[in-house]
Amino acid sequence: MEVSFWINSRAFVLDGTEEHVIDIPYGQKNRVNWEDENHESNFIFEDISIRNIIWMFEQMSYVFNTDIHRIAMSADQCFGNVSRILCWLNYRQRSIEDLRIDFNTLEDIANIISLCQTLNIKRILDIANFSESHTGKRLNPKFEMDNLWLRANNLDQWITLDNIMDFDCIHVDLTSFAFTSSDMNRYLKAWVNGCNFRMTYLNLGLRPLDHKILTDGVEVDEVNASIVRSYNSK
Repeated sequence: MEVSFWINSRAFVLDGTEEHVIDIPYGQKNRVNWEDENHESNFIFEDISIRNIIWMFEQMSYVFNTDIHRIAMSADQCFGNVSRILCWLNYRQRSIEDLRIDFNTLEDIANIISLCQTLNIKRILDIANFSESHTGKRLNPKFEMDNLWLRANNLDQWITLDNIMDFDCIHVDLTSFAFTSSDMNRYLKAWVNGCNFRMTYLNLGLRPLDHKILTDGVEVDEVNASIVRSYNSK
């Protein structure tokens, strides 16, 4: 079962090859003004609505005899309740396949990242758009899942090269984390020697590179610049 904590809260239940979409009523006291063109950006779930949605998901999970496999949420619309939702999920089941969180407003990112590490995420963790205001102490996260996407403007505020070297992921997309030539050289050496041995894809920002520093101590095969390699993430 896939569940969604968005303005249109829904559950997606797969029955064989057929997917059923079930809208979840949540009893918001302050009704949504659907005629307001900014209704989605201004919407925030009330505490009672979060409680109602969680209760409905619990009942559906019991009726369909299934765990929750995927959760997608807008942290803006669940403002102040993201950690609560993750704690509930962590309490109710041992693992989850996919977790996707999208937000722009200020939440306790340190607590969210900490909770994500305890969830035993199997396939995808996708955290998008947390802003430059999300700064604080370094978190030293260790992620173990197939696909990791962290999309932010300030990753180096709380994540380090040593953290990245300690990940155990197949697909790593850090987008804005910028390596220097020395950083990249150090990472390549560690990867060649077995760190994150499952990794087949790494996407991150690169500052202007010095080829000599980049390849120092690394065995390199020069190839024709016309060669194009493609990668598909499933």
